[in-house]
Amino acid sequence: MMNLIERLVRDSLPMPDHREIADWAADQVDFGNMEAFKGHYNVENVPWTMAILQAFRDPRVRKICVVMPPQESGKTKAAEVCLSWRICERPGKLAFNALTNVKAEQWSDTRWKQMVGDAEIRPACKAITERLSHNRHNKKKRRFIFRDGSFLIIQGAEVDANRQSDSVEVQINDECQLWLQPWLSQMHKRTRAFKETHKILNIGLGGKIGSEWHQEFLNGNQGEWSHHCPSCDKLYQYRFNLRDPAGSTIRFDKSTVHVLPDGTLDFTDFRATVYAECPHCHARIDYDEELLAKMNLDSLRRGDGYVFMNPSAPPDVVSLHTNAFALGRRPWWAIVEPFIKATMGRSVFAT
Repeated sequence: MMNLIERLVRDSLPMPDHREIADWAADQVDFGNMEAFKGHYNVENVPWTMAILQAFRDPRVRKICVVMPPQESGKTKAAEVCLSWRICERPGKLAFNALTNVKAEQWSDTRWKQMVGDAEIRPACKAITERLSHNRHNKKKRRFIFRDGSFLIIQGAEVDANRQSDSVEVQINDECQLWLQPWLSQMHKRTRAFKETHKILNIGLGGKIGSEWHQEFLNGNQGEWSHHCPSCDKLYQYRFNLRDPAGSTIRFDKSTVHVLPDGTLDFTDFRATVYAECPHCHARIDYDEELLAKMNLDSLRRGDGYVFMNPSAPPDVVSLHTNAFALGRRPWWAIVEPFIKATMGRSVFAT
């Protein structure tokens, strides 16, 4: 029978798990029917997020900047998996920073509650609940203290005191595109006490050029999620720029958008003109959800999905970008249409 001392040691000092985070999560995280992708976590459902998990586990990487579309990209779920892994396998002082305290409480009540469970909800990650302190006063909506004294604080970046309080070793910052300057740099300073071991994961959507968030991405190696062309097998990126159509790989014929008598826009003929063009062999690639799913898995399995535009960046700073065209979750015309409406609507008062 396990004696008391051995039990205390096992509870406070978990045996290290040397697997990749994706493999650990496939075993330890089960979303049941709570997520669009049912059952155990499977990184192949969101192949572009594997690099997030790998960078988070890499002891050489200090900061990760992730720019991906909302909802369908899985970036926040990847951050939650990273946080869960760290709590279970590399305990320490951790913080999850939302934009505001209200959003922090919402995240705690929904996303994090799903991971740790409660009296009514089965936890997605039982390993976390086993790490929680038995003292009920050590578990609150936005503060969790674990058996070994490590903790997770969930808070909003809008409050000055939250950006300048005690040191933390691990920090996840959400919706960074909405943070005001200099919130990011102030929040990052809270990890300075852990110079050799700290980890910062910043996640958000694309932001304003020249903003603090934009600069964070530029400081990293600027990985762009890419696909192998079905015709020539060379890697290409999805680029969409209304101001510079010649530099885009997304092609379309704007002249096929018709203005109706009431001033609204008819995109019926336009939708068939939207496609991607390989910059190498100039092959046309039409939107096909099944094909894009295969291309995403292919990039993951080959291990070359991210092409780094700034390979001379410091090796401890990783930045990753995946755009909505590469995800393949929505028809490409549905991504382009809002931009066309915004430009043509100025003259025809379309909504």
